[in-house]
Amino acid sequence: MKNSAFKFYVLLVCFTALMCGTVTLGLGLYNLVSVINPDLTINNAVYKSHKNTASFRQFTQMSEGRYPQALFVGSPAGMPMPFVGPHGLPSAGAGDPVKIKKLSNEQVEALRLKSLNSALDDHQRAALQNLIRQGIVFCIALVLFSVHWRMARRYNINNALSLQ
Repeated sequence: MKNSAFKFYVLLVCFTALMCGTVTLGLGLYNLVSVINPDLTINNAVYKSHKNTASFRQFTQMSEGRYPQALFVGSPAGMPMPFVGPHGLPSAGAGDPVKIKKLSNEQVEALRLKSLNSALDDHQRAALQNLIRQGIVFCIALVLFSVHWRMARRYNINNALSLQ
């Protein structure tokens, strides 16, 4: 009874480590593709919203909470103003209203490319982090499998010798 429980434990650990290693290897390969070419694996919504200037304009207008005033110039640097003055008008911070003008297509295109590059860099960095995590999990699964597989083989060899 004791030997069969031990054998069950050893083989169960081997099976579990094999399954974890297989899943981790598949996810790791996907993340490797993401690191090499993030354009292929980026979220479809992000890709579609950055496809051209018109879709980027529509995306920034629909997600005002996420990109407030993204297509308006409120400061000399061209950055959106974070402060709101009296009556909800954008302010330079001291309460003085700032005039807002719409960006030209060239400026929107520059923002779109900057936003797209930022999204791709973020996606690539996240994929690299996931790849490192999955590499660690794979190494642990490999060690567990190797140790327990040797234990199972030793158990089978000892059992075969004791039967003779």
